[in-house]
Amino acid sequence: MIGVSRTWWTFGLVAVTGAVALVVAGAGTVAVAASDSSRIVPRNTEMIQLQVGTKLSSYHVTSRTAPIELSVKGPASLRILSRRLFASEPPEGPIPYGICLEIDGVRTRTLQESSDGESFAYAEDGMAAGSLERAVVQIREGHHKIRLYPAEDDVRLALRLFRGKGKAPKLHYVPFAPDTYKESALLHSADSEVTYYRFDLEVPITFSVNGPVRMKAWTRLDFDHERGASKTYAIKVGIDGALVQSQQLTSRASATSIYPGLPEITPGVGKEVIFDVPEGHHEVSIGLDCTTAAAASLRLLIPRKAITNGL
Repeated sequence: MIGVSRTWWTFGLVAVTGAVALVVAGAGTVAVAASDSSRIVPRNTEMIQLQVGTKLSSYHVTSRTAPIELSVKGPASLRILSRRLFASEPPEGPIPYGICLEIDGVRTRTLQESSDGESFAYAEDGMAAGSLERAVVQIREGHHKIRLYPAEDDVRLALRLFRGKGKAPKLHYVPFAPDTYKESALLHSADSEVTYYRFDLEVPITFSVNGPVRMKAWTRLDFDHERGASKTYAIKVGIDGALVQSQQLTSRASATSIYPGLPEITPGVGKEVIFDVPEGHHEVSIGLDCTTAAAASLRLLIPRKAITNGL
């Protein structure tokens, strides 16, 4: 984890006459021209002025020890304009670099860029900057904390950030079978039958998957035959042995679902848990905690495109 002082700035859009104002909590208001995208001006970051020809533009500097940190409300698109900074003239030929993107404390992806030394800008102190590279990241629905920093040590980047109008992606989810579990059980509800995987306080569900990917899990707590009763429980998601998410849930016994093969158990009403797996290959565990119930069942879902892409 990068050791820096954490100061989060929250951005929101408010309508004003002839412009869109970008509100920075605790730091005043910055007005920008009305358009489909709005400049994000994070505070508490190093600023640099770069000149390309006769045009002078302001950038925010980021490094591994001083990342850019902000808070964005999605769904939205985050447009990133970047230049790699050099202490002297850039070397000849393309110079690769990466921009690490963290969402809510999890490194979700690395944007791979290449700085072309044939087109660069100059700072007032004579420092050179590589060619302008562009990337767009889709931020899912909800409030999220974002961090941006170079993938390489001893590299500094100059960034300009813009918030655009984003659309929540429409994904088609399909069932995903875990690697280990206590047992499987067929759940009958209305006119459908689906397979759930059982787990308890001692035996979690585990599986391996390649990220980045957003997964869903429908959980059903065990009940006796006292229909209408309610219980609380927690679902804990671990990635590579580290706890990344714990979600408290309350469920009641279902009046319409049964386990034909487990007549002594009444399934709870399904509760959805959504979690993100970051870039790379990871071992994921889903455990049950904080409940008086003996066990629970789970149905995993993964985007179809993740399967077709070989994940």
